[in-house]
Amino acid sequence: VAAWAAIVGGFYAIYHNKDIHGKPHFTSYHSWLGVLTLITTFLTPVTGALGFKYLGLMNYLPPGSGDVVKAIHRKQGSVVYFGSLFVILLGLYTPGINKGMLTYFMMASATAATCMILHNYINKYDKQSLPGGP
Repeated sequence: VAAWAAIVGGFYAIYHNKDIHGKPHFTSYHSWLGVLTLITTFLTPVTGALGFKYLGLMNYLPPGSGDVVKAIHRKQGSVVYFGSLFVILLGLYTPGINKGMLTYFMMASATAATCMILHNYINKYDKQSLPGGP
């Protein structure tokens, strides 16, 4: 709940700041991918709740769909994590933020860290795929 509050507060601050300065909303890839990541961030716990059998919500799903819901929930977490990093990188590249070599160094550092995490994720931690998959 605290994470959701922080996300909503951050979105409000960005949206309100654009209003104050009379700038248009949602005009870049950074903004649209940010909204998509925001939506996925809110859907991930909902999907997790559907797959959590003790809440009883799984009873409302078709029989045998629990494994699919759980696999989708795991994939959503990855999409949120890597999508967030990509949106941050796009934000650093915007003219108002880009400060030359320092910005490029920060982008390279974030990209290197992301690549290392992604490499570990693919090769070690993602052995559970969607049912019926390889």
